[in-house]
Formats: sequence, C-alpha cells, structure tokens
Amino acid sequence: RAMERVNQLDFEIFIPSHFGYGTKADYQESLEALKYIRSLAREAVKKYTEDGPPVPSQEVAAKIFEEVYLPLKQRYGHWYGFDQAALLMLIRHYVGEEIGY
Repeated sequence: RAMERVNQLDFEIFIPSHFGYGTKADYQESLEALKYIRSLAREAVKKYTEDGPPVPSQEVAAKIFEEVYLPLKQRYGHWYGFDQAALLMLIRHYVGEEIGY
C-alpha cells in the first residue's frame, strides 16, 4: 500500500536502495514487478501447500521455486541484479503469503 501511495506522488527521479537511479516509469515498472512476483508466489503457495505444512519439504519448495522463478526470470531476468535478488524476493513473498501479508 505504501508503494501505491508513493506512486501517486509527483516525482521524476526514483532512487532505490540498490542499483543506481531511474525515472518514475522505472518506479512503476518495479512496482508492477513486485505485484507480479506476489501473484506468482500466492498461486504457488496455494497450489502446493494448501493442505500441507507451512514449511514445505525440499521437493515442494523446489516446485514452488520453479513456479515463481521461471516466469519471473523470463520477464525480468534482464534487469541488473536480478539473479542476485531473485531468491530473496521469492523467499520474502513466500513467507508473506504464509503469514498472511
């Protein structure tokens, strides 16, 4: 919600916590990326852990990773720092789904 509120502000330059700077359009694209990974994580969690434990087995964790990582890599793999941040993003959104964010 906070990022949506920031999106309503009038600004030209976006300076994230990592990887340089960009424009408001870059901010909006990063916001869409976060929404996309959240939707992928939500669907994977629902698909693979609906009746299972909150901490999945290695097999289930690998399936969740593939469900999220592969389409994410296809869409955003060209972004600077993607490979370094992808696993952390996936874990953050998986945990968020599990605890109800």
